[in-house]
Amino acid sequence: MKKTLWILLIFLGYQSFGQSARQLPRNINNLAHNQVYPAVSGDGKVMLFMSDYSDDGAFAMMLSEYRAGKWQDPEDALIIGSSKVNNWGGYSLNYDGTTVYFSSRRSEGIGKFDIWYSTYADREWSRPKNIGKPINTSGNEGNPSVSPDGQRLYFMKCERMSTDDLGGCKLYYSEQGPRGWEEAVELPDYLNRGNSTSPRILPDNKTLVFASDRPGGKGGIDIWMTKRTGDHWSEPINVEAVNTAEDDLFLSATMRSIAYITTTSDKGKKTIAELRLPEQFRLENMIIRQGTIKDQEGNSLAAEVRAYNLNEDTYEVRMRTSSATGAYIMILPEGALYDVSYSEIRLNKLYHSELVDATDLVAPRREYPNLILQDIRQDASFPLHVFGFKQFTSDIDLNSSMEISRLTRLLNQYPKLNIEISAYQKNYLEDSIPSAEDLTELRIDTLLAYEPAIRVDKMASSQKDSLLYEINDVLSSTVLDTTLANTYLQRMATLESVQVQKLSNIYHNDRTIAQAESVRTRLIEKGIADNRLQAVGYSDDIPSVEFPAGKDRMIVIRLLNEPQK
Repeated sequence: MKKTLWILLIFLGYQSFGQSARQLPRNINNLAHNQVYPAVSGDGKVMLFMSDYSDDGAFAMMLSEYRAGKWQDPEDALIIGSSKVNNWGGYSLNYDGTTVYFSSRRSEGIGKFDIWYSTYADREWSRPKNIGKPINTSGNEGNPSVSPDGQRLYFMKCERMSTDDLGGCKLYYSEQGPRGWEEAVELPDYLNRGNSTSPRILPDNKTLVFASDRPGGKGGIDIWMTKRTGDHWSEPINVEAVNTAEDDLFLSATMRSIAYITTTSDKGKKTIAELRLPEQFRLENMIIRQGTIKDQEGNSLAAEVRAYNLNEDTYEVRMRTSSATGAYIMILPEGALYDVSYSEIRLNKLYHSELVDATDLVAPRREYPNLILQDIRQDASFPLHVFGFKQFTSDIDLNSSMEISRLTRLLNQYPKLNIEISAYQKNYLEDSIPSAEDLTELRIDTLLAYEPAIRVDKMASSQKDSLLYEINDVLSSTVLDTTLANTYLQRMATLESVQVQKLSNIYHNDRTIAQAESVRTRLIEKGIADNRLQAVGYSDDIPSVEFPAGKDRMIVIRLLNEPQK
């Protein structure tokens, strides 16, 4: 890496990019000055960068927000402080631009260069805080980047580090645990060949870009990209669309695969540009769900947020919200069905669950579900959203196992709580014959009808013998046959027509009683006492809660008494 900032900026001034990049408007790029190192939030709404458009000509931090379809005029970002103690470009934003992480050797640190952060609340940025141990040590830690869900922090450890120079750097990450950030883990050797710096985890939570002088680049330091599948990282590829023969140090991108880079103007000044990443470098499609979890009084809740990949039988998301904000962000990659649940930490509220389908996404999608968790009280009702039965049966399907586990956990937490298991359906159907696959149930209805008399007195002896044989011998094995035999006898006992009972087969699709009983049986198998569980089938009655989207059958749980632990 170049030894001085001035040499570094000279090289940046002569970059030309193979992929067409569009310079940002002049309210961002003052063509008489230099603008460098953009860092954009994953949602594309906040940008930090450095500019020498200042009173003394020194580089200062600037912040701009994207509103009404354009970047607004930037303002001084005093949150980070003097560039004399910060690593240039060593800053990044969280997904929604409410927290900035940066590298600094300011006083009150733990080591040399440390990682610091500042949060935005009540329309102002907080005083920077040291992220603390175990991430920061007596050495150099810097250039942090937090995952969009806030559960991982990527950063570098360097043998040598100054405001404009890095050496002997390797990439690490730390995960959020129950008590905060955990011990740092070094990324695999094949990612850390050469001097590897400036990791940036992109909004799909799978794609990591970083700068390195590893072999195979275009020259100097290049931007490289790797993708994570489970715990495995792919072999890095050179991001040729943004790399040049000189040093290329930082890349920031939004969920729409819009990258922000430093390039040059016609006058040789450093400017900020954006470009759509070529297809081979684009982020994977995903659903980004962002919201808050509160109680019925509007208080923020500390809650567990989980997303279980039903296709791969593994957790994609496991995180906790704080009672201060109740805020969460989760990333659900394309290609799976997810069982998503929200539970108050101490189980003092009813949980909420839902099925999220990310099997075939056309593009990245944002959702903003704000959850209100109900109080646990008598007559409270809630649906089992991630629950179903095998087609045309009352057998519980495999995707319902997590829902059964959550309900079992609730009943174990409140051992004196009794519940009604209510089954509902839409679109009741019936026919006299099994005319559709859904008509799996049989009901025998009794009808009253008038039948003409059987004039035995006018029958020949052979006819009488045949009729008596059919009544006494043939029509004696089933209820239906016995009813028919009785009808014959009634008709034989009169000279006029007679009112008789007739049985009729009715095929229908009302499996609600059997389905409620299936849930009851499964809970008993899980150890719940049978006298705590009532199973009721309500057919197509209107339930107290809405049906889950796309479903025509539903299980609703109603609490029958006040809970006691």
